[in-house]
Amino acid sequence: MYQINVPQQLALLGRKAKDKITGLEGVIASISFDLSGCCQGLLNTGKDKDGKLRESYWFDTSRFNISPKSPVMEVGAVFTFNSTPDKEVAHGAISKPTPQ
Repeated sequence: MYQINVPQQLALLGRKAKDKITGLEGVIASISFDLSGCCQGLLNTGKDKDGKLRESYWFDTSRFNISPKSPVMEVGAVFTFNSTPDKEVAHGAISKPTPQ
């Protein structure tokens, strides 16, 4: 059985990364856990020279080379493990992002 280390995958949020195959670089803006057992990260590639947002791309997280530096901004949610649906879990956007 294949097991995903959920906390380790969530720790990728906000980290700079480079896809090993395409060479695309950006910040991991979202993590997805698929029914098939695949874990993917959404790589936000930033803005072009005209200031327009570029495309974002989904890649398996195993394809990323992760920057050893801290995340570029604080993650805007509190993730709780071993929780049940009847327990309240704090989540949502942070009020004011502070790039680091």
